[in-house]
Amino acid sequence: MSLNFMEKSKRKLLALLWILSFENQDFARFHYAEVQRLIKGHMEGKNPTYDYVKLTLATDEETLNAEFEFELAYRANVFALLKNLHSISDFLAHVLYYAFGLDLCYQTSITPEKLNLYYTKKSLEKIKITE
Repeated sequence: MSLNFMEKSKRKLLALLWILSFENQDFARFHYAEVQRLIKGHMEGKNPTYDYVKLTLATDEETLNAEFEFELAYRANVFALLKNLHSISDFLAHVLYYAFGLDLCYQTSITPEKLNLYYTKKSLEKIKITE
């Protein structure tokens, strides 16, 4: 494989990682807005203290189903938000790792399962690139 081919493939990888990090930011913003919308809609016209106590004593199916659907949608969006935030840091770690060529030196290389921001920062420190 020629060096030129490797450089081109690395540039393509970096571009893809960069695009994916911005895409995940958009996804995170969407899920955050969805959580806010769900809470606002769920609490509209309710007294939080009084209605919470009333809800714990509720036995009618319609109220319990509505609460179940709210909780499911809320949890799904919070979980998706957290996964997207985590992905952003992973993509950023990969961008920094490959952009600085840390994969090319034994001293700074990181095994794939440990490639995250913490270990990327440690590798950058080894070559005197710090905050």
